[in-house]
This record gives sequence, structure tokens and C-alpha cells, in this order.
Amino acid sequence: MCPVCDNKTHQFVPLPDFYKENLEKYGYVYSFDDAETLNYKAYTCPNCGASDRDRLYAVFISKYLKESKCSNITLLEIAPSVPLSKFIKDTGEISLRTADLMMQGVDDCVDITDMACYADGEFNFFVCSHVLEHVPDDLKAMNELYRVLKPTGCGIVMVPIVLTLDKIDEDPSLEDIGERWRRFGQDDHVRMYSKSGFVSRLESVGFTVRQYSKDYFGVNTFQMHGISDKSVLYVVEKPESN
Repeated sequence: MCPVCDNKTHQFVPLPDFYKENLEKYGYVYSFDDAETLNYKAYTCPNCGASDRDRLYAVFISKYLKESKCSNITLLEIAPSVPLSKFIKDTGEISLRTADLMMQGVDDCVDITDMACYADGEFNFFVCSHVLEHVPDDLKAMNELYRVLKPTGCGIVMVPIVLTLDKIDEDPSLEDIGERWRRFGQDDHVRMYSKSGFVSRLESVGFTVRQYSKDYFGVNTFQMHGISDKSVLYVVEKPESN
């Protein structure tokens, strides 16, 4: 079942062959099985197009809405996912703002490293999914996410993570497409994150980082929604001001 569109499906669609073909072509140094949050065998919902990570976010947001005492939630979604945006709007409990530098149809044309159009502490919640691996200065982007979040607010921050990687591999100046595929897994990525490196960078800007795995959501929940057992949701919190 897809928690994003609430439709029953007997089988999710695998990751498109395009990725596997290019990774093999350019000699990608890792395998899909090294990834932390990726169900490449059951990636997309055939009904709404939600990815496995979209489905993970929807499960968390539903749980958050049930348990949170927060009202009038304002949520910023960076590089929005169309299925997830619809899910968020359909909750009827969240005021959604979408933003991106390149995408058409968003509410705001915004560079994540300079979101001056938003006031300090403007949002209760944000979703920043698979954006930071594209950004030359990810720490600057993290600082901006911290700034626009209200004290005690939280955000979902996700990036591709390779579990066999000891430290972040990055080179924002790298322009060779083949080498980007080989090292970072995609032609428009400038880094590949290690688990410890990702958490460390988030903490360095002031965030408290929570990690939610199948132990939190339940094995049955992951299986029902086509989420891999190795998936981990990273939720950051901004401490209350002193």
C-alpha cells in the first residue's frame, strides 16, 4: 500500500534501468546494496509516482500530525516531490510553501544557500530531500535551513548515503560527467555522503539529529509500504532559544 496516495498496490516499480546502465557504464565504485535508504527493487508507486523515500516521509508526517500538539503548521518543501506535496496539502493541517532554484511551478524561486526571502524562524517544519548532494556549499545551505526554522521546529533532511564510505567524498569543482557518475552516482551530484559525515555536518550548524529506522516505525510498516529494511529517516530539530 502506498501511504502517499492511499492506494493499494501489489507491486511497486523498480528503479529505472537508466541508473543501473549509467552506473555500470562509468564504473560506479559502490553498489545499490551499499545505499542506506533505497529500495531499488520497489522504488516507485505505480499509481502516484511516489518514491520509496516519499513513502517514508508520508508515514512520518502522518505520525507527526497525530502526536504533535503543534497547530497552524507551516512547512517549506525544497525541490518538491509532486506526490508528496499533494499528500501534504491533502492533510488539511499544513500550510505548504514550495521552493527551488530551477523547477517550474514552485511558489518561490530560491537558492537554498541564500533564502533571504524567508524570515528567521518562519517555518515549523521543512522537507529537504536529496538536494544537498547537488549544492557546492552544503554547510551554507544547512545554515539557511537552520535559520528559517522556528525554535523547537523540525525538518526532514535526506541525502544519498553509502554505508561502506568512511568519510564524505566531494569535489564541487569536478565537471567531468563520467567521473561524477563513478564517484557520486549521478551526473549532477558533487558529493557522496558517509553516514557519520552527514550527521556531523548537520550537528555542526546547531541541529539535533534524530535517526528513525524500522525499530521506530515497525518492520511491518516498512514491508507494507515498500520501504527497505536499511532505511533511516533523518529528522533534525532546532533547540529552543535560551
